[in-house]
Amino acid sequence: MTIRVFHADKEVWARFAAAASSDKAKPEADKLNGRLTGWTYEIGSWKEKSLVPTMDDLKAPEPVKPTPEAEKK
Repeated sequence: MTIRVFHADKEVWARFAAAASSDKAKPEADKLNGRLTGWTYEIGSWKEKSLVPTMDDLKAPEPVKPTPEAEKK
């Protein structure tokens, strides 16, 4: 699936397109595209982060360094 996300004022909108990775999957992709083509869907702004994460969202958290006091124990 390809999802194109864009903003209009404070609203978040998305368009979807399916692509087949094999000949066997092509009929399902065509079926989905038949339903999705021509439609733009409003999605909740809370969902945008999972569809279009920032680089900071994708970074692993920094490991916690032990304090000198914790190393003595």
